[in-house]
Amino acid sequence: MHHFKIYFLTFLSISSIIYNMKDYKKRPWTNEERSLLRLNYYLKTEDELLELFPDRTINAIRKQISYLKKRGWTFTKQGTI
Repeated sequence: MHHFKIYFLTFLSISSIIYNMKDYKKRPWTNEERSLLRLNYYLKTEDELLELFPDRTINAIRKQISYLKKRGWTFTKQGTI
């Protein structure tokens, strides 16, 4: 027999995980950011991308790449400028 624990989130107690989460504010990507991403995505390391986009997480950058690829955007690869 399997035993499962069920947890409920209530306003009476705040878990440390929720308390420590960053306060994210959604911000649309600008055309300038998308162009910069297009030129640098394959040429920079993750740390360099985070420096280029200080207000974005690496997950947000990856999601934006996926979003743009689905819409037919292509990205600069080394030696193809």
